[in-house]
Amino acid sequence: MDRDALRQLKASVLDAVICATDQTYCICALVLDDEGTPVDYRFLAVGPGFERLLDLPPPAGRTGRDVMPARAAAWLDTCRAVALTGTPARFELDDEATGRSFDVQATKLDRPLHFAIVMRDITAAKATETRMDAALTYQARLLRELNHRVMNSLGMISSIIALEGRRATDPTHHESLTRVKRRVQSVADLYRTLTVDEEVMETRADHFLQKVVDEVASALISTAVRVETDLEPIVVSTTVATPLGLIANELMTNALKYAFAAEDEGIIRVSLRPSGPDAVLEVADNGRGGLDPEAKSGLGQQLVAAFAKQLGGVIDIDSRPGGTHVRVTFSPRPPQSRAVGGNGAHPPAAG
Repeated sequence: MDRDALRQLKASVLDAVICATDQTYCICALVLDDEGTPVDYRFLAVGPGFERLLDLPPPAGRTGRDVMPARAAAWLDTCRAVALTGTPARFELDDEATGRSFDVQATKLDRPLHFAIVMRDITAAKATETRMDAALTYQARLLRELNHRVMNSLGMISSIIALEGRRATDPTHHESLTRVKRRVQSVADLYRTLTVDEEVMETRADHFLQKVVDEVASALISTAVRVETDLEPIVVSTTVATPLGLIANELMTNALKYAFAAEDEGIIRVSLRPSGPDAVLEVADNGRGGLDPEAKSGLGQQLVAAFAKQLGGVIDIDSRPGGTHVRVTFSPRPPQSRAVGGNGAHPPAAG
């Protein structure tokens, strides 16, 4: 079989494949002027429903300018590029004449100046996509409003607790209310971070923890204890963020209460870093070391243990003269089945 015959066979097969498709198609050829410049294209064959889809008179044998003069010029540049360069084109077309949207594919055929266009009506799909986008936007707005209201409610609760704390004459009562206030504030900080990030499922742990640290550090204004942070950017699930922030709050409060004697100078360091697929939260101080008997029992210890279990976290403690170092290893994603472990020690916490 000679080359021309083979080319004709390939062209016939391609035409047959195009014609067999269940999508709307047309086969066209460029129309050249006397100088060989493409000025139009002629419809040679069209698939079933082509004219109905584009609201046209029967187009076979006629030119684009004749059948659809308002669209021909816009289509010509694409058709000319496909037919002359052989580079296929795919694009979405919003047709003003019919009010429909189409997925359009244009391909060069194995004949000089010939090309095929396959069209798929995506009007309904785009309308559905638009409705879904509108629904997601509405839900995101509702979520922001919900976060805002929850944050305001937590702020009001925190203010009421602070008011009760100022009225408390018993130092123990005052201290207990202060710890409760910080716990509430830790949750409020998470909602504040979510409102800024506009994210539903994840948040930046470093941003959130910095707010928690700042809240606890605000109680150190009249002391010689300094707070330092080294928080690497780690994205965590929002279900992880709340217990993580509360653990940081409890461990910092514990260090503030038990690590230093009155007027002692010292440092509390809070760090966050990745460790393989996990992450590590560390709270360390350079205080007296050794676990105070009060730090081994009480509500604070129970809370830290419960929060760590919720994270599926592993707690390690190194407490000796010269400081206490607490490390919590956890997964940034919601845990499946991990047990609290480590060296078996109980974490220090506010009693």
